[in-house]
Amino acid sequence: MKEFDNIDDYLLGLLSEADERAFLERVAQDQALAQQLAQRQKLIRGIQHKGRRALKAELETFHQQHQPQAAAPQPPTPPKTTKDDPRNKARETKER
Repeated sequence: MKEFDNIDDYLLGLLSEADERAFLERVAQDQALAQQLAQRQKLIRGIQHKGRRALKAELETFHQQHQPQAAAPQPPTPPKTTKDDPRNKARETKER
């Protein structure tokens, strides 16, 4: 069990420089320990990858639920009338 603690402490960066050097020397000399370290690293990478995928899915869901609603289409703006426009002449006649 002690070696698993050492592996975890190493992977988490919790070992002192001297302890880390000693641990890496043991890893270099002990094939079983090297395999345990490699398996533990692979396990952690898999967990991190799965966590990233889950987080990405949650963020996508959040963004979909919180996107601003598209504004309703605005009615077309009526064209501006000019001085020679017949609608202006009709208004001028009514105003007189």
